[in-house]
Amino acid sequence: MKIQGWRKIASATWGRPRDPQIYGDMEIDATAALAFIDEARRAAAVPLTVTHLVGKAVAFALAENVDLNVKMRGSKFVSRDGIDIFFIVSADKGNELSGVKIAGADRKAVVEIARELAERAARIRSGEDVELGKTKKVIGITPVRLLGFTTRIAAWLTTDLRLDLKR
Repeated sequence: MKIQGWRKIASATWGRPRDPQIYGDMEIDATAALAFIDEARRAAAVPLTVTHLVGKAVAFALAENVDLNVKMRGSKFVSRDGIDIFFIVSADKGNELSGVKIAGADRKAVVEIARELAERAARIRSGEDVELGKTKKVIGITPVRLLGFTTRIAAWLTTDLRLDLKR
């Protein structure tokens, strides 16, 4: 039985959180937000959803509260260079998961975020995303026992040391 890439990564990297995380929930009246979504869909002809609004809201909150837009490097908080929001995208009828990073989300209108996400998700779903193809190939040949370790090393190299591993 062949394990889907995202399930392979999930099983290899699952564990207790190692980084600071904030969990919470709240109830809000979304009447105005839903009305805005309907109007924006008609005016901009873009598939705007609540997910896009939440992404924009998080970007706005991070821009207003810069002390939250940090990462841990060793025992120190380090400010991030920009405000990027990562969205999960399903492909292959939900059998595959990938992600799209919207760079500078705090400076983009929610309609721009929705449009960019839709375009990049379409490339992922059509198989035209070259980076995803390379990543899937590497994940496919990496044994599960090594995948968690290599994923953590890659995250450290790209996040903490800011190395570009695209090659």
